Amino acid sequence: MIGKPLSRWVYVFIFLLLLVGAILSGINYPSLIKDPVNTLGFLGFWITLFGLIVAIFEIMRTGSVTRQMAHAAEVAHNRLKRQMEHHDVQACIEIINAALSDLNSKKAVSVIFISRIKQGYIALFSKQHTPERYRENLDILNSYEHVVQSRANRAQANPTYAAPQYPASGAGQNPYRLTIDTLKRMQDELLTHSASKNEYIGEPA
Repeated sequence: MIGKPLSRWVYVFIFLLLLVGAILSGINYPSLIKDPVNTLGFLGFWITLFGLIVAIFEIMRTGSVTRQMAHAAEVAHNRLKRQMEHHDVQACIEIINAALSDLNSKKAVSVIFISRIKQGYIALFSKQHTPERYRENLDILNSYEHVVQSRANRAQANPTYAAPQYPASGAGQNPYRLTIDTLKRMQDELLTHSASKNEYIGEPA
């Protein structure tokens, strides 16, 4: 017999139980085994009954195994999905870090960087609970434009960038403060989301 040891013992028990039933039936009803034809039919009945019971048990066991396999496959799929999502979040955060480095140095940020940041941000939150300032973050990135430091004092007011965003030449304030703050906020939202999905609890004390 094949299967787990417990399953084999169950089948042995069923076989012995049916064997006892067959013996008692033969003793109580001798006519069932009075000639070779009846005996063959009698044995065939009990063998068929044993096979039917085994088949029922196997169907039940296989159904349970199938459900377990389906659950395991779903768990593995969700784990892989979380890993891929975590990888995408990390890639987006790295681009944000590069953009922040450029902005803090008052350098232009590549349009490709801005597009990839928006792509990762939208892909993560478009089908899930969106952050409170989700649309505002995207609007600010959409309105981003590099302002050369020498022209900062001549820049006109922008609907998204308030006047203080463009300080007079020589002022200590970074002309890209609004974009910097927005990217930092988006970075925090991405990190928070990733940590919640991966059940990160921090370093031990």
